Amino acid sequence: MEWLEAFSWPRIGIDLLNIAPTHAIYLFALSRVMRPYSSGSFWVICMVASLLWSPFRTLVPTPVMIFMGLLLMIGLPGAMLQGRALGKSIALILGAMLMIAADIPSALTWVLLTGDPVMDYDAVLGDPTAYLVATLVHLIVFTLLMCLYVVICKRSSLLGAVYPDPSRSSRTGGMYGVFLWFPAVQMCLLYAVFAITFVVIGNDAVFYGSVLALFAFSLVADGFVLRGMKELSDKQLSDLRAASLEARADEYLAKAAHMQGQLRDAARLRHDLRNHVHVVEGLCERGDMAEAQAYLHRVSGLLDAGERS
Repeated sequence: MEWLEAFSWPRIGIDLLNIAPTHAIYLFALSRVMRPYSSGSFWVICMVASLLWSPFRTLVPTPVMIFMGLLLMIGLPGAMLQGRALGKSIALILGAMLMIAADIPSALTWVLLTGDPVMDYDAVLGDPTAYLVATLVHLIVFTLLMCLYVVICKRSSLLGAVYPDPSRSSRTGGMYGVFLWFPAVQMCLLYAVFAITFVVIGNDAVFYGSVLALFAFSLVADGFVLRGMKELSDKQLSDLRAASLEARADEYLAKAAHMQGQLRDAARLRHDLRNHVHVVEGLCERGDMAEAQAYLHRVSGLLDAGERS
């Protein structure tokens, strides 16, 4: 009977009001950072899967809820987005962390307005005004976080991990792999803390504030990680440009040396032609026209032989 109630119209309305816009904002941010293989399939499959799962979240054990949350936030979108798996993992983990972080201010708002630590379907139907305010806070915070997410991904070197530059060294991927463990472990720990908030501790406002502070500290730490990634990427790019400039300089020097050799050959040819002209003029002045003509034929043969060689 409880499973049938999961698809009641009030519950469906609550999910549509909160989960649908949240997931749409999340997918839009991901599509701005990474290109889907098929934009239509990406939106339809991810949105439908999220909406179909949402009524069952409170009916399954916590490990299943955590697994399905990670699957819908990271696994399913990641399979439908282009790019290198390593870079996509970093981008998706950071995006999922921000999605979880946006739930904390919303939950804190609910606790402050109602005094009820649990925001389940029955509590929402009992105080819809508080739920609307908490949902509005959630959407505002989440939208701001996703805007920050897109800006950070585009301005940092993170896109280089998703769409690597073929001209860069193959070792670049290893650089991002060094940083992948940090947000991955951070994501698992924060998700576990967030689940404990609902299952073990009892969801009091003080703990909500503590978790919010933990998320804020984690985001700051991620900012330093991304800054380090950008500095390392910029250094690699500078080294690559320096190597490219050095190769170009060597190429230009080789061309210049070749051109200098051609100029020396041209100067020598002008000198030889000037001598030949003097010889022909001397023969003509003496009236040895036949000898002059023969000399010109010999010089012409030498020039033809030089061209063929």
